[in-house]
Amino acid sequence: MIIGSNRNRPKIEYPINWKYKVIGSNLDEMISVIEEAAGNLKYKITPSNISENSKYYSVNFSVVVTSEVVRDMIYEKLNSNEHIKVVL
Repeated sequence: MIIGSNRNRPKIEYPINWKYKVIGSNLDEMISVIEEAAGNLKYKITPSNISENSKYYSVNFSVVVTSEVVRDMIYEKLNSNEHIKVVL
């Protein structure tokens, strides 16, 4: 089997409501980054969890993406930002 083969990838029909879990240490900055990444797309941010010592916050971010390219661009914007530690 060739690594990276598209043969076993699921087919995704766009547009689709895509969900990310975003984790970071500054909630206000995280929200700002998410809003910027979403741009003009329809999205929703809901609270998820706070670590025991309140050092880390997580939010659920769902956004209607129109293509794989848009989905990947949003992920990269989130993942490359210093205020966001993890994007799932």
